[in-house]
Amino acid sequence: MAIIINAGGTYKAVRVDNADTLTGWGAFKIEGSGGSASAFLSVGSVDLVRQGVNAVASITNKTRVQIFFTYAPGYDFTSGSSGTGTTKVPNGNAYIWAAFLAAAQAFTKANGGLQISLGDGTNTSYWNVAGSDTYSGGFKKWAVNSAIAPSENSGTNADIGDITQIGFVTDVGGVATRFDNFVVDAMEVGDGLSFNGTTVSNALFSEAVAQDDVTVIGILRLEEGIIFSQGSVEFSGTAMTSSGETLVFTDTLGGAYTYSFDVTGTVT
Repeated sequence: MAIIINAGGTYKAVRVDNADTLTGWGAFKIEGSGGSASAFLSVGSVDLVRQGVNAVASITNKTRVQIFFTYAPGYDFTSGSSGTGTTKVPNGNAYIWAAFLAAAQAFTKANGGLQISLGDGTNTSYWNVAGSDTYSGGFKKWAVNSAIAPSENSGTNADIGDITQIGFVTDVGGVATRFDNFVVDAMEVGDGLSFNGTTVSNALFSEAVAQDDVTVIGILRLEEGIIFSQGSVEFSGTAMTSSGETLVFTDTLGGAYTYSFDVTGTVT
């Protein structure tokens, strides 16, 4: 039996939406002198898709633009699950696939070039995740931990006990870009991934990455022989072997010191 994702494990990531249709999606110009923003499907325009058959796109041109997904029942990110959101994600992360083709024109990270947003229908909180000084383009799975103070707010702090909108923001200030340049794909909420089974080689972590790749969750990734994780991981099973592998937990906002690594069963 190979290593597989254990959906009933301690750590999990729940898909918010696949972004294959526009249902539930929207785009909004937060500020700027450019025209209003609209959401449209990537296929036939930008033609960038990270998972599934489509993605949601917009244009950031002399503007600050948010692409967002609305889930009316809400997500409860409070540590004690004391909020009113129906889906409980205690101290959880929001994960978003996004790409910005005008990355060089974006504000720096410190100035909010690329942000994750969480909103409650009245107030929205924004977390700076990248900018022209830290990101050069291409799809990336971005993550934010809900327990960390936001970089800025529209109104007051969003109620993390009842988050009804999850989104991504790109900001180029007054710079003209003039082409379809902003794409968001699947989103998840959760705290990591759990795996069980038996390794078929001596590469436990690499086999886990392969399973993540199948589902296109993006919490684990392999770069230059090193496995990176932006979530907690759990392994359970027998005869699980890892030899010569390196697993590194990334510096997700608020996450580097909250990740857990759990192993039960037989591991070498």
